[in-house]
Amino acid sequence: ALAVKFQSQGSLTLEGSIDGSLDTAELVLDVADPQAHVAGTLGQLLSTPVWDLRANSPSLQLPPSSQDPAATLTEVQAHTSGEWPQFNLDLAADLDIPGFEPSQFTVSGSGTSHDFTAQKLTLQGPEFSLDGAGTLSWEDTLRLALDANVARLDLRTWIPEWPENQPVNGQFAVSW
Repeated sequence: ALAVKFQSQGSLTLEGSIDGSLDTAELVLDVADPQAHVAGTLGQLLSTPVWDLRANSPSLQLPPSSQDPAATLTEVQAHTSGEWPQFNLDLAADLDIPGFEPSQFTVSGSGTSHDFTAQKLTLQGPEFSLDGAGTLSWEDTLRLALDANVARLDLRTWIPEWPENQPVNGQFAVSW
């Protein structure tokens, strides 16, 4: 039997527990700042680890320790499962970027220890809609590839002279 309770204080304050065996254990983890809760199962801890975890947070700032965050995710809900080094991830949150209307962000995909492929990426707001897919990799260098459709995008946010009631609709691709 495995029963571990732990606490950590410092740059990341957390407490949690792992109960079960090395074959199957229940994990509960609570983080203080940023506030987050993670719970689920871990397995095969001495061979090829497997997991099925759910996480939620009322608010996450991006970047995390910024006085003026570039973005804030609220009502964050995430689910990840996998067998190391492969994983699946589903994430949904409200997204607030200064100067823009709040929007809903979702991503569903799969990855490995060195990349993540978003099979479905959406960003829905009152002034725009974005649906796409892409890949982020970080093995040797950071790389991003994204293909997306955008609808109802009001360019007056960036180009004040843009005519009113003439939103942009189209497709775009990013490769970096």
